[in-house]
Amino acid sequence: MGKDVDTPLESRMVSRSVESAQKRVEGNNYDSRKQVLQYDDVLRKQREIMYAERNEVLENEVVTDIIQEMIGDAVDKTMAFIIENLEAHSEKEETEEIIKSLNEKFLGQKNPITESEYSDVMSDDEIRELVLHRINLELAEKRELLGDETMNSFEKYILLNAIDDRWTDHIDQMDQLRKGIFLRSYGQIDPLREYKTEGYQMFEDMIDDIQVEVVTNLMRIRVERHEEIEMKQEPTNLVTNDSKEHIARGPVKSASREEKKSSY
Repeated sequence: MGKDVDTPLESRMVSRSVESAQKRVEGNNYDSRKQVLQYDDVLRKQREIMYAERNEVLENEVVTDIIQEMIGDAVDKTMAFIIENLEAHSEKEETEEIIKSLNEKFLGQKNPITESEYSDVMSDDEIRELVLHRINLELAEKRELLGDETMNSFEKYILLNAIDDRWTDHIDQMDQLRKGIFLRSYGQIDPLREYKTEGYQMFEDMIDDIQVEVVTNLMRIRVERHEEIEMKQEPTNLVTNDSKEHIARGPVKSASREEKKSSY
């Protein structure tokens, strides 16, 4: 060509091509950073909501009002799920199945709602009021036995524990969703839109789980009256078939050990 190899190329066509390529790369990098920020923004908004809720619990010594709201929401959402999946063929069977499921979820085997407490056919609102009444009645009895200070501590601990556990699990689930969501693009689906939609639903499910977990854990607290504990501690006499001797239930003292003690 007659030019030295060290002589720079000077061509408008080459310059335009290089400039165009640089702009495309910069544009792609900008789009990539913007998309990362949009993904991060989804979890950031959820984090702000959860931290606000958690701070509210930490800043209040008494969280009974929060618990009461959770009880109503937990019963409503549990009933909605039960009704959606009912397999009963009559109104009586529906009532029985709904109350049975609510007993298993919240009231346990110790203090379930019995058949004598409800009619054969009840509306959803009537069932809801009956269950809420039983839950609040049982919690009031526990508060009376434990005292306000102890019950308030239980409520706060159970609420914070549920929030922390469920939020940690949710972060892991969102991370797994984000890692695989890009595959949706092969089906001509916007991955970011799908991430936002599914992330929102997962967040709502987490809130539901927190509410149900708080209520069920509060209902699992078992408190015994002082007189009941003393009654259980009283020795019970048993009669053996061989000796017919009365033996008090409790630790059996060795005669040889008693003799040694008396000799000291």
